[in-house]
Amino acid sequence: MNILKSRFNAETFADYIHQRLSVFLKFSLSVGSLLMFFQGRYQAMAEILLILFITFLPIILGKRFDVRIPHGFETLAVIFLYMSLFLGETQSYYTRFWWWDLVLRSGSAFLLGILGFLMVYVLNERKDVDLDMKPKFIALFAFLFAVSIGAL
Repeated sequence: MNILKSRFNAETFADYIHQRLSVFLKFSLSVGSLLMFFQGRYQAMAEILLILFITFLPIILGKRFDVRIPHGFETLAVIFLYMSLFLGETQSYYTRFWWWDLVLRSGSAFLLGILGFLMVYVLNERKDVDLDMKPKFIALFAFLFAVSIGAL
């Protein structure tokens, strides 16, 4: 039992879920792109390929700027992109389900708040940036960031 606990803790479980979910979503985007190609829907295929590229951006940007993006946020971002662009746009969920837009607007506000928090958190934790921000300011910035980007 002790061996199982040491090999299977919460962090490795989160990594495992993130990896499996990410591979599944990216694989389904690839299959969707191929299906759009064979159906002659080339614009939808190009959109799906762009979505697929966007799902790789957290990895690319994380390595480029030497920032570790939490797996939870990356997973939520990939799920949101999959739901909004792939299911919403190319599979017409916006017209099929009246509530689809409401769910995605709520999800985007949540993700933008997390993004605002992560931006300030990363700046606050970097050793080469001399900042010491209070938790209330970080929360206020995250909220205002989400509202501002949402308004745009």
